[in-house]
Amino acid sequence: MSRPRPAAATCAADNAVYFTDLSYVPDARRFDMGERDHFISMEMASIGMEMMADWGAPAIVQRLTMLTERIAQAVRGIGVHVPEPHLRAPHVLSLAFKGGMPAGLIEKMASEGVYVAPRLGRMRVSPHVYNDEADVDRFAEVLTRRLRDL
Repeated sequence: MSRPRPAAATCAADNAVYFTDLSYVPDARRFDMGERDHFISMEMASIGMEMMADWGAPAIVQRLTMLTERIAQAVRGIGVHVPEPHLRAPHVLSLAFKGGMPAGLIEKMASEGVYVAPRLGRMRVSPHVYNDEADVDRFAEVLTRRLRDL
């Protein structure tokens, strides 16, 4: 959500071409990104799985649910629609804007080090376990200011 990213922050998942081929390989290869020989990725995945096993999925879900709910509460009064908790995942918020997402909003937030993704006219916000309350409060502050300045 607010960690450094490469300068090219365009997201293919928001482009129509992303939806042209919806077929999947019929087995577990559908999850293969072709990086079996990129050994650092394997080590990072291994460490990540060990960390998750140590913390436990319930603790991670609880933490991310708290962060997404904190975001939801912070943006409710600024004209952003937030789905009700029973309609969302613990680790993702899909924020909708009346009349669609304002042009340039994603890029303006990124210019302040707040990284979110456009998804079909909505804003995808996905805090991670490394994010804290200060990160989500900063997200809400930047979003509020950017919407006010439009």
